[in-house]
Amino acid sequence: MATAMAYNLALKPADLARDERQHIQKKTFTKWINSHLIDTQCTPVKDLFLDLRDGHRLLALLSTLTQTNLKPEKGRMRVHHINNLNKVITEIQQHGVKLVNISSDDIVGGNAKLTLGLIWLIALEFNGQHLVKSHSSNGVEKSLLAWARQYTEAHGLQLNDFSSSWSDGRAFLMILDAHVEELNLQAALQQHALKRLHLAFDLAHRHFKIEKLLDAEDVHTHKPDNKSIQMYVMCLYHAMESMRTRQQEQEQDEGQDQDPGRVPCTSITDLDEVPLDNDQTSLGLYTSDSAGSMEQRSSGELKTHSMRPLSTATNASVEISGYQSALEALLTLLLEDEQLLSQNLPDPQDFQTAKLQFHENESFMLKLTEHHEYVGEALEEGSILINESQKAGAGLSQEDQNEVRQQMVLLNERWETLRLRALDVQAKILMRLAEFQKQNSNSFVSF
Repeated sequence: MATAMAYNLALKPADLARDERQHIQKKTFTKWINSHLIDTQCTPVKDLFLDLRDGHRLLALLSTLTQTNLKPEKGRMRVHHINNLNKVITEIQQHGVKLVNISSDDIVGGNAKLTLGLIWLIALEFNGQHLVKSHSSNGVEKSLLAWARQYTEAHGLQLNDFSSSWSDGRAFLMILDAHVEELNLQAALQQHALKRLHLAFDLAHRHFKIEKLLDAEDVHTHKPDNKSIQMYVMCLYHAMESMRTRQQEQEQDEGQDQDPGRVPCTSITDLDEVPLDNDQTSLGLYTSDSAGSMEQRSSGELKTHSMRPLSTATNASVEISGYQSALEALLTLLLEDEQLLSQNLPDPQDFQTAKLQFHENESFMLKLTEHHEYVGEALEEGSILINESQKAGAGLSQEDQNEVRQQMVLLNERWETLRLRALDVQAKILMRLAEFQKQNSNSFVSF
């Protein structure tokens, strides 16, 4: 009897931690859903585990996220609720999300753990899909963390996770500092952690209309909830990237340049999402006349192949030769990128030189984004060549299919190595620029 009691007591701390984590996720996920239901006819969610059981609000949420019209059944019987939730699950699965051990019966029954799991998968797919072209939660988390690091590492803060690294509010403020003119980062960092968190959430709400999904007291703990913080940072990402895109479009229309005095949010770490900006020109660090001519020639050749209808990839006249030509043109571009990144990065001696270096790197990163699109096109065309050959029983021989597979693997690995190297160079440039900005700020204060 005593042994059993001791065993139960030993479990209590873990149970309390699990319950606390579930409570925080329930609050965060409820606020996230309600932020998307504002423009619908559904009433806000009050109890997440009760109010989602009929499927109405989940269908309204998905309708908002997918820009479609998913109508629920009007009946109030359990069978109608099940049918609504089956429609929710079908819609999610059609977007490539695999639901493991989550059924409509679980949601109708108010299963807390599985309801939270379903909402998390929805958030990952529709909030995280622009970060990486993957349905893996690990892929989204890594890309989101890389996006945040570009702002924090410039100030000497290393982010290791979506938990304790965020508990004191500094990471949120460093991200906001690159986007909010009114923020005095140095003064804000001197405040207590709770005040920093309140300030960050207030600024994000005022400038980006981001709902306060998190309570400062829930974040300022030894180990904040990973998923809740990750969901909030995904909202920051979307709001800031949307604003950046609108600003770039406006500047292109008006023929204006960006303010060179701050580190703008165009320095995004995820190369999938950097929009092309044809007005950006390199200032010399990463370009040369020979590189420019090679860029123009190879790019033109690659576009000629990638713009043709993909279905023609199985025509006998273009099968392997067309793919190989496009691949060779792409490899020429990647080789140029690798050579430029292998050059020693000179240390800037003053703020103006550091700023010049930043803009040169920004231009290169935009160019690298276009090359990433070519990589995706080459991988897609290679997959189509193989799939069509297997379905039709004609086209590429088995030997050619194996060769294409190996080329795709090598291309993907080569791109990943190049991408990581580019991000490393970018981080160093940002850190140097931030150091000079800090020196200028200190000099001004001393004056």
